[in-house]
Amino acid sequence: MPSMTPSIVIETVTTPGSLSTNQDICSYSAAQLAEFVEVTTNSIRSSVCPDLTNEDCYVKITSVCGSGRELRQLQSSPWQIEYQVIETFTCEVASCTSAADIAAVSSIADAVSSAIRNAMD
Repeated sequence: MPSMTPSIVIETVTTPGSLSTNQDICSYSAAQLAEFVEVTTNSIRSSVCPDLTNEDCYVKITSVCGSGRELRQLQSSPWQIEYQVIETFTCEVASCTSAADIAAVSSIADAVSSAIRNAMD
């Protein structure tokens, strides 16, 4: 029987994504590229995070122009920007295996995918 005590276990759901534009952002100056990355990050976050004041949902840029570091101008990937949408929630039970916990993970992943798809239409 599960404990009736609320869980304090935090689960993190990470959804990777990547994108390219019709602009040659890899030839931008460092300042232009930094601004482009900031605007892109904010656009992705506003599309996938329902509450922008909630710090449990955020976007992390993992690669720009094929680099493992941000703001590098040598492109070695077919994608201009790679990112992760990271969202956390408190599990219903400590093992994070309740039906509600599993549904929460699926719901988060589906919402991120759907929001990105809709933003591109």
